[in-house]
Amino acid sequence: MSFQTGEVNGMKRLSEDVVNRMKETSQLKGDKRPSSFPSPSSYGTASSPQAAKGKPKCTTGIHPPTTSSSGQKPSEAEEELYKRYEQEQALVQEELLRLAKREREAGSECLNTTLQREKNSTNEERQKATRMAPLPRAGGGSVPWFLTTTCPALTVRALRRYKICNRIRAAICRNGPRI
Repeated sequence: MSFQTGEVNGMKRLSEDVVNRMKETSQLKGDKRPSSFPSPSSYGTASSPQAAKGKPKCTTGIHPPTTSSSGQKPSEAEEELYKRYEQEQALVQEELLRLAKREREAGSECLNTTLQREKNSTNEERQKATRMAPLPRAGGGSVPWFLTTTCPALTVRALRRYKICNRIRAAICRNGPRI
């Protein structure tokens, strides 16, 4: 089976030889297509003024029922079918819009999650770099050695001991050694 692109509205349709073969087989079987349905070869042809402008109203080749060349008005069933078709097309368009909106939201949510993860990673790297920065040597600076440790619990314990030791040393120096 081969397809070709319609010149007017860019839709795919069966090539003419395939359509002719289909017509021949349907005529051989005695199966005639009802006149209310368009033939497959009429899909993609410009029959409305909107399609002639290059802006077709619908891309499926289904057009609103109008008076035919013989002057007959379309039946109520045809009009009802066309109204139902338009309603279903509107529902499909709404669903497509909802799906597109959901996809955009999911994409932005994924992007936000990725950005947050990247931000956290950057913060962790910055903190790690500050912890791993060269520490001052013990006794070489004005900061006591125990304040340069990376573990806060050890720093607190060492600071308490330092204060206690300094108080004891100050008391010994003030009062003199007791023997």
